[in-house]
Amino acid sequence: MFEMRGAGNFWKMENSLVLFCAMLCSSFLFGQTLQGKVIAEDGFPIPYPSIVWKTQSTESNVLGADDGTFQIGIEEFPGTLSCSAVGYEATKKSIDNPTNSPLVIVLNKLTVEINQALIESTQSSTEWLPSLSNGGLYRGMKSLAIRPEATLSVPGEVQARNIFSAIAGANIWESDAAGLQLGIGVRGLSPNRSAYLSIRQDGVPIAADPLGYPEAYYTPPLQMVEAISLVSGAAALQYGSQLGGLLNFQMKRWNGHDAVDLTCLISATAYLPEEREYRGNQHVAIQASLPTSAESGLFFAIDNKTGTGWRENGRFKSTTFHINGIQNISEDLTIREHISYMTREEQQPGGLTKALFDSSPRFSTRNRNWFSIDWFVGGIGIDFQTSSRWKLNADLSTVVANRKSLGFLGTPDRIDFGQERGLITADFRSITWDLRGTRTWKNNVSGGFNALLIGSQGLRGDNQMRQGWANDSDNADFTFVELLAGPSSDTNFPNYQESFFAQGIIGTSPRLSLTPGIRCERIRTSMRGEYREVATDLNGNFLEDSIFNTRDSRSRVVILPGIGFSWKEGLTEVYGNAVRNFRAINFSDIQLTGLGVVVDPNISDEFGANFDVGFRRRTESFQFDFSVYCLLYKERIGLMPAIVEAPPPIFQKAIFLRNNLNDARTLGIELSISKQIELDDAMINCGGSIGIARGQYVDGDSPIQGNELEFVPDYTCRGNVMFTKDRWNIQLHGALTGKQFTDATNAEYTPTAVYGEIPAYAILDFGLDRQIGEGDFSLGLKLNNLTDSRYFTRRALAYPGPGILPADGFNTRVALTYAPAR
Repeated sequence: MFEMRGAGNFWKMENSLVLFCAMLCSSFLFGQTLQGKVIAEDGFPIPYPSIVWKTQSTESNVLGADDGTFQIGIEEFPGTLSCSAVGYEATKKSIDNPTNSPLVIVLNKLTVEINQALIESTQSSTEWLPSLSNGGLYRGMKSLAIRPEATLSVPGEVQARNIFSAIAGANIWESDAAGLQLGIGVRGLSPNRSAYLSIRQDGVPIAADPLGYPEAYYTPPLQMVEAISLVSGAAALQYGSQLGGLLNFQMKRWNGHDAVDLTCLISATAYLPEEREYRGNQHVAIQASLPTSAESGLFFAIDNKTGTGWRENGRFKSTTFHINGIQNISEDLTIREHISYMTREEQQPGGLTKALFDSSPRFSTRNRNWFSIDWFVGGIGIDFQTSSRWKLNADLSTVVANRKSLGFLGTPDRIDFGQERGLITADFRSITWDLRGTRTWKNNVSGGFNALLIGSQGLRGDNQMRQGWANDSDNADFTFVELLAGPSSDTNFPNYQESFFAQGIIGTSPRLSLTPGIRCERIRTSMRGEYREVATDLNGNFLEDSIFNTRDSRSRVVILPGIGFSWKEGLTEVYGNAVRNFRAINFSDIQLTGLGVVVDPNISDEFGANFDVGFRRRTESFQFDFSVYCLLYKERIGLMPAIVEAPPPIFQKAIFLRNNLNDARTLGIELSISKQIELDDAMINCGGSIGIARGQYVDGDSPIQGNELEFVPDYTCRGNVMFTKDRWNIQLHGALTGKQFTDATNAEYTPTAVYGEIPAYAILDFGLDRQIGEGDFSLGLKLNNLTDSRYFTRRALAYPGPGILPADGFNTRVALTYAPAR
């Protein structure tokens, strides 16, 4: 039985789910659909083509996939099929009768001498995902695809608030200088390393461990990314353990050209000097697309960032390498490979108290805190179109990574006396696989079309986490030392997951379709290791020194049902879905990490449910997506202050207890909108998003019942306007974010600043870019935080140092780009 507790009500979906799944299995006579592939003159696919079908009485459109394939439902014949893509001449084709053969549409490269920036701005920088794409089914789901190069005026952008401005309600952390790590949350979920989203690159997981430790320490540099896709919580049926949805970085690929294409970026950021000390950082990115044969090619990229941040003690160095290959063996078979590696080391200035933030936000009380990661992601994929109209997609991937955190983790009101520092290391090893098949059928009776997606996914992980002590120096020495009076732990976390899922599109009429689905997961998570606890009196004398062995293993089967609908009328769509979500206990929820955190031994998995209803419309120059949602959260995990017994002479001590706090509910409204305005010799692009949310703890007898949820800003509003004329791009960004709490007690102030309110803030950014010479070079200027606002988006409990983490003040970035036009 599927139970979801919101305002005291229980929802039951079992009977309706069974009914719709039976309809799916028994419906094999389906509707009219056109499918095909868009290619360039050289025969290589054109990614994300725009397809429009128009008759005398109807009009509909879809966005093609990154391999150029598309499917579009047809209500009546005859009609005209139009196809367009960035940098290519649009084409039209009249079709009088249904056809069973896939269409092949060839687009010619634009030969008109016109500014390239103006060409790219004629296509919207944001779209929503097509019904079927690369083995994924997205009909009836809230989704968004962002094209960074069409969204931003100045290349080399690192400000997440600008990159993700089209995502309504996104809560974004801004606490590093160069976009080194993404922290984004949606619908009242924590932005902490984007752990409540299924973070993927080219469709494969890149988090430390997708099941037990879904924190994404690695974020691909934006220069390497072709598109960023977000799918709401309904993605749980296809992507499993998460509550916020799917966030996928689609990397750039070989462009199909028969010569090497090289692009380079050199960028420098400077901050206002403080006490005659100048701070800044540098960014160099090189990427190349090159053929290896007539039907195969490689894409190579390297990204390097070094320098200092806005605050003291904020040095960093980061290098990312990425290479992917594609072999078009035949029209029906494609093989893909990809490898990414990142290494990063950064000094972390730690947090501040409220008084320090108000007086000197660039000040740092910590110069011995360091962080280091090495991250490897690799995989191979196969796409195969069978003769029976089934399309098969298979991916095998691995993550081999480690992270090391080093420093003094006392609250910011405590003095660091230079003693041994705390050290936490983790080694992650995981292998994942994803097998899926999709098929469509036509139905001359209902006038719609149907599709079926079936698949299997699996994960094997083996992770080692160790906690102890390092030396008392101030350098980045991540070596454990034996400390006589220090607690420590060494724990192994093996886990296993396998799942099977099915989802379909049932076209009950030319306009209405239903999307039922179900997912079944079998999960086993384990923990085995030992930890040491040491108790001393006030004079430092030993009272207790104990070593404990710990072992735990949990197996469970999780069923996630869901259903959605889509009603289309021309270019307008009304959609909705309801789906159950699940999030397994994380290693970070049960690992001993100090700072007075104690884990409830009865802590359990989190469950929830997402409900969406939306209305969207897209034309050639205008699109919007308006929706309302409800996220129900059962047994939300969090921290609560508590008092526990302790050995004498203390007897009692204050702790933070990590446990299942209470059920919760978040209600919200989301709006994304974009508009392109063509002038005689210029183009104006406007876009943005608004999110309004209310989250509350409900259905419980704990003292937090009725409190507001943490990490739920009252509102978020982001927008930008870009003006393009001749060789110029001018862009203005604005962002407003309402206040939010950081703990379940809704504390507005705490002396340590670990918890408390995050006040509302407003930010304004400006970008200017001009092409130079023949257009191969461009020079850009970006002014971030024009008003030099003093604000923060995060309070840290542990690393990178407890307390308030200020966001950057005013800074200037200059970017020189070499991208030869073809």
